[in-house]
Order: sequence, then C-alpha cells, then structure tokens
Amino acid sequence: MPACSIERIGVDLAEGDARRRLFDRIWTTSERAMVLTEGVLGALSVDEAGDLADELHSQPGCESWVLDYFSPRLLADYQKHQPYRNVPVRFDPPSWEGFFTEHGWRIKEIRFLGEESERLHRPVPLSSLDKVMRLFTSRPLRDMGYARIERIH
Repeated sequence: MPACSIERIGVDLAEGDARRRLFDRIWTTSERAMVLTEGVLGALSVDEAGDLADELHSQPGCESWVLDYFSPRLLADYQKHQPYRNVPVRFDPPSWEGFFTEHGWRIKEIRFLGEESERLHRPVPLSSLDKVMRLFTSRPLRDMGYARIERIH
C-alpha cells in the first residue's frame, strides 16, 4: 500500500479564486501535503507569490514546499534579458530568503543545479559563451536550484 499519493494539477496559481478552490479541495481530503511548484515562482509577481506563500502557510497540513531558487544575480540578469518571451520572469524580491521568512517560511535546504550536476557527473547545459566564461572563474554554479522550505509554526 502506498504511503502517499501524487496528483498533478494544472491551475493558474496567480488566479486567486482558482487557487482557493484548489486548496479547498486539497485540504478537505489531505491531512499533510508537500507542495511542489517547479517552474511557477519566476512567472509570478512578488505580490502574487506573497499571496501564494500566505495561503499555503495558512494550511496546517502544508508543512513543506519545494520551489525554484534563483540567485539575486540571476534574477537581475533575467530582468534585463528575459529568457522566455511568453513567460517573463517577474519574481524579484529584494531578498529571496527574507521574502519567504516574511511569509512564514524558512529555508530547510537548497540544492544548486551546478553542484548537483557535478555530483551526478551530468554537466549543466551551458551556452558557448557561458562555457568560455566558466574557464575564467572559480565561482561555483550556485545561481539556480531547488529549495525546500518549511512552514514556521
């Protein structure tokens, strides 16, 4: 018998009513849940992300949230040169960690894409320019990754 179930749901998390209907449905059938919002946070404004963080925090069964991490440097670069024309990167708080702390969450763990790719011996796909730039820096590839954050009780 499985210890948990997984359900993939397509909903616009920036749309408050749709988000609340989804959460109402989830929390009537679940006592505990971990939320995974891969590829979502960057497309939300700071206010929309704050609403999402607050609503997830208000659910007693939502103890853990896995989401994308972007360094301040990468967010600033994305603001200048949007990587995806149809889905601009809008989430750009003054402090990534401070933003989540303000909304009742604390960082439990961050796994950086560059470090994980080295650990797994699977190189990060970099542009030719980025590959050349990497030859001149020892700075670790810590600009993006995944964070697991926990609800502050």
